[in-house]
Amino acid sequence: MDLVKVVSKVKWLNNAILYRVLNSSSFKKHALGLCTGTTVVHLNKKALETYTFEGPLSIDESIANKLADIQDTIAYKTKKIEMLESAKATLLIKYFGSN
Repeated sequence: MDLVKVVSKVKWLNNAILYRVLNSSSFKKHALGLCTGTTVVHLNKKALETYTFEGPLSIDESIANKLADIQDTIAYKTKKIEMLESAKATLLIKYFGSN
């Protein structure tokens, strides 16, 4: 129910790296400890402010860009797979019926 936009303050921490960090099991465990609410769980903004991850203090910009390119390729191919699966389902129904 809540939505936030997370933007890095350092240039080398691009969206691809930020996505990986925030999607890590380490961050998820950290964030769970700072959740509030019983019916609707809310994440305290301190989860982002207090989280530190193990890794280099900076990453070469070319590596960060390469990771972003890889992530874009994965997203593109995932979308193509979904389109092909949809076309396959449509064709199967057309030629073999709904059963």
